[in-house]
Amino acid sequence: MVLSVQDNVDDSMSHPAKKSRHEVAGYDLYLHQGQKDVRDRLLNAYRIEAPHIFPAGHPIRGTNMSILPSRDTNYLVKIAGVNLELSEIMAWFERSRVDRRISKLHFFPSNGKIYKTKEELFAAITDPSFEVPKGPVRLSCTPIALAEELTVPLETSWKLHPKTFDHVLQVVEVIDEGFRFHIIPPQYFFRTPPTGGPRHETSKAMQKVEEALDVIGWTGSDNGETAAKTGVAIDLGASPGAWTQYLSRRCRKVVAIDPAALNPTVLALPNVFHIQKKAEESAEEMKAILGEEDCALGVDLMVCDMNRPPHRMLEIVKDCMHLVKEGATVILTLKYKGKGQEKKTDGGINILERMCPGMLEDVKVHWLLANTVAERTIIAKKAKQQQPKD
Repeated sequence: MVLSVQDNVDDSMSHPAKKSRHEVAGYDLYLHQGQKDVRDRLLNAYRIEAPHIFPAGHPIRGTNMSILPSRDTNYLVKIAGVNLELSEIMAWFERSRVDRRISKLHFFPSNGKIYKTKEELFAAITDPSFEVPKGPVRLSCTPIALAEELTVPLETSWKLHPKTFDHVLQVVEVIDEGFRFHIIPPQYFFRTPPTGGPRHETSKAMQKVEEALDVIGWTGSDNGETAAKTGVAIDLGASPGAWTQYLSRRCRKVVAIDPAALNPTVLALPNVFHIQKKAEESAEEMKAILGEEDCALGVDLMVCDMNRPPHRMLEIVKDCMHLVKEGATVILTLKYKGKGQEKKTDGGINILERMCPGMLEDVKVHWLLANTVAERTIIAKKAKQQQPKD
């Protein structure tokens, strides 16, 4: 079945004679990114069924995701057959944090019409039988040049406004597929969240540790506690404090180690303790802050996002590993220089095995959505120490 022209309008637009949105056979989503590596990472997360983005049992996992041909910097990913309401799709985008990595999001009914040429598209939208939405309309087009071309034929009968609007006309051109359009209510118009997300963190670097903990479903100490804050964390190279700030919400105690200053807001947090020294010079202070019990048990989480070459960072981590309990989580950002970073995934494991043999187990190297093109994130556990034989 092919929808009529008028069915390209969402039913919340008060068209009582029109097909209900609930009868639409799912939606096709088009995600626009300005960076090719972000597109590739998103597709990789889909292929490996990354649980923090595509949760088990969630309808989004059973869809079909594909990379579409690109023109210039219009990198598109299509997720076809999403059997969710628009409000549910938007909720998934926010929970998965995919919304932080894309610049535009378009929705189209899966059984909606595809126009083969631009002339067919323009004729459909300007057809006298098409009921123009009442109130101002914003154009949201990919590529953006379509908005400029549509403005002239539409402005005679449509009330177009880029800031104050009651409806959004979405139009997308897909190479080898054609043109699609759909009108949605303003609450489903996608806007990129502010830098750092809605909570305005010290740095958007926070998003890396947030995503890394989501990847493994980390809930803190495994001692059976149910409190919101549990476990102890060490943040090596903590300044200015983005990771420390986030960890302070998840852990009962966070020890931030860095000779540079922390952001005053982070420093004022009651469960944050800053040692303003290099890690290799802070052993006594760490023992004092951790206390006898935590020193005996070991910390639950060690993280490091310092701006150092991987080999230097691993030397520092290795010196502090005696404070970490066996089986505890270790999260490390590997920061490389130069091009060809897609070749570094295996290299992260190789350098770890060469410099720190037997120190970590269950080692996985991730290219998180929050990583830069030159970064990889190691997520591992401290290995159990071999007991000497009698």
